[in-house]
Amino acid sequence: MKVLLVAPKAVLTGYSRLFLETDEIGLGLLFLDAVCRKQGHETKIVLTSAAEIPSLLQEFTPDVAGITSLTPTYSEAIRIGQQLKRENPRIITVYGGHHVSALPEETLAQETVDYVVRGEGDEAFPLLLDELAKGNRRPDIPGVCYTIDGKPVQTHTKAIVEDLDSLPFIDQEILENERVFIVSSRGCPFQCDFCSVGSFYERRWRKRSVESIISELKYNDEKKQRQGKQLTWVDFRDDNLTVDTSRLVSLCNEILKQRWEFTWHCQSRIDTAASHPELLDTMTASGCSIMALGLESGLQEVLDTYGKGITFAQSLEAASLLTEKGVLHIWYAMLGCGNHLDTPEMLKRNIEAIASFPFDLLQVSLLTPFPGTPVYDRLNSQDRLLHRNWDLYDGLHCVYRPEGVEPELMDQALLWAYRKIFIQSGIRRIVHTIKCSKPFWGNTIAPLSLLKIAWDMIVMKRDLFT
Repeated sequence: MKVLLVAPKAVLTGYSRLFLETDEIGLGLLFLDAVCRKQGHETKIVLTSAAEIPSLLQEFTPDVAGITSLTPTYSEAIRIGQQLKRENPRIITVYGGHHVSALPEETLAQETVDYVVRGEGDEAFPLLLDELAKGNRRPDIPGVCYTIDGKPVQTHTKAIVEDLDSLPFIDQEILENERVFIVSSRGCPFQCDFCSVGSFYERRWRKRSVESIISELKYNDEKKQRQGKQLTWVDFRDDNLTVDTSRLVSLCNEILKQRWEFTWHCQSRIDTAASHPELLDTMTASGCSIMALGLESGLQEVLDTYGKGITFAQSLEAASLLTEKGVLHIWYAMLGCGNHLDTPEMLKRNIEAIASFPFDLLQVSLLTPFPGTPVYDRLNSQDRLLHRNWDLYDGLHCVYRPEGVEPELMDQALLWAYRKIFIQSGIRRIVHTIKCSKPFWGNTIAPLSLLKIAWDMIVMKRDLFT
């Protein structure tokens, strides 16, 4: 079959215009591309919008369109499906991704949605293609949901890949990126209140063997050598590479044996980084140069309500240790709790604590209740979601009704936080951040928008909370 695999372009609003439209297609689509091509299907992957569909179909007319989406791209994903059906009603639309997996019945209620694949599509989607090729429009495949006489069926099932080693290697050239992206595990066993990863993967963590990971690295290294290039940067896209520390040590040792000269980037939990200095020694010896971690909040009482299972003291320990080891550390923090701690006083204390944190790079966002997360279920049951304009569920807009402040104050607090963290922290902090940004600079930042947000910070009232 001819299969179009679609990643919707995000609709940029407000301060999301700080970032250019990314050319990065999610790795989930690349896995679908690999398994479909392995089974003999003809595929095409696109990052597109509904407006571009007519011209796209002049070049490639699919039998099936697989459309993925996160929450902020869901509305555009639906518009893409609608445009596909207008151009050619015979195209079968299959939706996947975190958002539709959390809300399959709502998605199936859209007239232009033929199927939803809940969970991982690597095995379920090719099975669906096989059944569709046979003319079976009502297959019994775990995770594949559809409607019969207007009623959704199979929505209680979810597709989970048990053997990650069985999946083919993805085609890295589609991304046109100097980095080579490796997924060595999937899922996360932890219970963070705000995170959609746990719910999407049923709180399960599965790992690839070290042998499989090394084979993929060799495959990409040899491919680059044939092109006259060198493998210089590997980005491990695991949600948490350090869940199994013994496996990670084995992986690092195997990388050292190969005498590769690439550097690599990963994500980790703070408590692991803080309590395993010997692990960091092994990681840096094998090329680890960048680590991303979830600071989440500068206040322990807020961290406790998130169910994160870490302490702010551990974050400080991790930052100190990573600096000592020469690892660039990227941190993610949030404003908002979705509970009684959403007060002006707590917001101010949190921002001040984050501003004093010794980060290399830092991204601050607003707490966003993504469908499928415990915080979404709680706020939805309390009728505290302001709307379901999914475009605004991007971490830059307050989309719920806080208990102790107005939503508008939350929006302003995000900008005030960046002012406090950067503008008021002095030139040394700004210079350090720019220096640490060099590996990523030019990929996503829009310079004109950066000037605008900097100006907004400067003219903003010095203290939002007085």
